[in-house]
Amino acid sequence: MNGVGLVLVGDVLAADPVISALVHSLGEAVSEAGLPFLARVVDDADSELDVYHAWHASGAPDAVVVIPAEADDARVALLTRLRIPVVALTHEEHLPGVSAVVLDDDAAADELAAFLDRRGYRDVLYAPDGAGASDASDLRDSAFARLGGRVRALDDATPQAVARAVAEAVAPAAVVAADATAAVAIIAAIRETGRSVPGDAGVLSWNDSLLCRTSDPTITALDRRATEIGRLLGECVLRVTAGGELGRLPAPRAGVAARESA
Repeated sequence: MNGVGLVLVGDVLAADPVISALVHSLGEAVSEAGLPFLARVVDDADSELDVYHAWHASGAPDAVVVIPAEADDARVALLTRLRIPVVALTHEEHLPGVSAVVLDDDAAADELAAFLDRRGYRDVLYAPDGAGASDASDLRDSAFARLGGRVRALDDATPQAVARAVAEAVAPAAVVAADATAAVAIIAAIRETGRSVPGDAGVLSWNDSLLCRTSDPTITALDRRATEIGRLLGECVLRVTAGGELGRLPAPRAGVAARESA
């Protein structure tokens, strides 16, 4: 067999811990089945398409994984024309004719919004990642829409600016940080103003990680179930490479890992 291909654009593995964990889990599942895992990192979208053409010319891989795949995805269209089987990470309404692990952002958004409601947070401040890392924007927008006018995205997400925004917010406020590193810095900045976490403000990380589980305080985080999703993608790939029928597996629903910070 020729193996399973995956192409990632830019520094997404370093920038997005969810994608990193997902790819690691997928690679393990493929390798455990005795298939080569042909992972490539390229600079831009055009270069990604070039890799697919090159793979086709040299004897295509048995399947290619596309993450994430959107409606009318050019990569899926090209791979289909090249007759290379595709396995995608996508949403229910997207790519109905493609083997996929299917995300349910609405259900995950309900989980996050319900948690913030249960904890009584009246203002929700979102501190985005200034580096522009992948941020599951569909899920974020869906969750924040459920909270209506209580959510405010901050133009300045530096820890000191976030602490000032907390001071001006209606207490108790929640801060949703891009990741654990940002959350740790924001907690320190809030405490420097004389306010407490989580008493005066709760702090959450958009991505769960080892740092969330081991910092002081431990950090409440959105668990997007990346490792499990990677394994499911591997299962879907193995079905395809074995000549199985089209399959669409539901992804496990993201949830909130409640810890000391919120």
